[in-house]
Amino acid sequence: MHAKKMNFFVKQLPRFAVALVIVALLAGCSLQPSTPSMETQSTQEANPSPEETAPPLTPSSKFKTAWPTNVTADELTDTALFNTYQYFDATRRENCKADYKVHLGHPILDAHKPDIELFVKQTVEIFCDHFKNPVIVIGGNNDFVLSTVAENNYPADDYGGVCGYEVPNDANGGCAFFDVAWVGSNWGAADNPMRVRYAIVAHEIFHIVQYNLDPEPGAQIPGPGHPLFRPVWLIEGAGDYFGRAVASYLDFFPYSREVPRTREGRYLEATYLADLDLLEEWQDLGSRGENYFSGQRAMEYIIANKGAESVIDLTKHLGEGQKFETAFEKTMGISVQDFYQKFKELFSNLYGDRLVDDSFYFCTNSFGCN
Repeated sequence: MHAKKMNFFVKQLPRFAVALVIVALLAGCSLQPSTPSMETQSTQEANPSPEETAPPLTPSSKFKTAWPTNVTADELTDTALFNTYQYFDATRRENCKADYKVHLGHPILDAHKPDIELFVKQTVEIFCDHFKNPVIVIGGNNDFVLSTVAENNYPADDYGGVCGYEVPNDANGGCAFFDVAWVGSNWGAADNPMRVRYAIVAHEIFHIVQYNLDPEPGAQIPGPGHPLFRPVWLIEGAGDYFGRAVASYLDFFPYSREVPRTREGRYLEATYLADLDLLEEWQDLGSRGENYFSGQRAMEYIIANKGAESVIDLTKHLGEGQKFETAFEKTMGISVQDFYQKFKELFSNLYGDRLVDDSFYFCTNSFGCN
């Protein structure tokens, strides 16, 4: 059963990845000190050791036919990453002239700072052609973010930060606001850093790319009914996909994704997560990560079919003033509604009608879980 259509504007929030990146990008971080580790709230589908050597990617011939739905998870992911890495090879500029600044403070350990700075440099090189202003990356607790923003006169929200709300000082996650990205504070013990966190850095830098290509929403995500409507699955799904793809491409952390779960530990139905139309209406920026997970899967499907540049082209068309539906069909060669139907069929073939992932919990109602 679909949720009743909502004819209101979802409150416009800065493009951020705190509330949901906790679920969709990381394991083991939280906004509130008393919140249990997100490692217990979500299960990674694929989280190989950074030391493992991945086999060569082989694109599937099934994608020679437009928008196939009878593909396996490996065929989908491998084809998407193959196309993405080819795009990165073509766009990366090691002599990139785009300026960037990295501010790293407490409690990030000195042992991690060189790698973070290197990762920022290499990520900027990949997206070099799309930055108009210096890329600002801040890592540290909220006090450090506030002081860095104030001292350098960087763009700030009403709270002096970049998340659009007051952030607990020991929170960890990520936010992006115009050309400024906060990439969290907790990088683990000096001898065992949580390297998946590098995906946060690229995730937030990709939001800066989106802002530079599509500045009219003002680093917001306007909801349904708004003339500048942008689906959260598109904005945050692209952040998640490119964040993880960049971390993998640069050999910082293997490509992976996280399965959303409720705070009670319940998995969600595949039929619910496949419904981009419903997620578009709901614009969920809450605690479960549906738009992040399903958006990442949607990016894989788009890029396996049309290549990574299609996502950049779509964002450019939005920046030229085209409506989402018009820009999507122009770029992808398929209407939004037809794409949503194809995505449901793809999800059905990948997961059937079971939960994502296997669990004894049974979740079913308008929003996927009791």
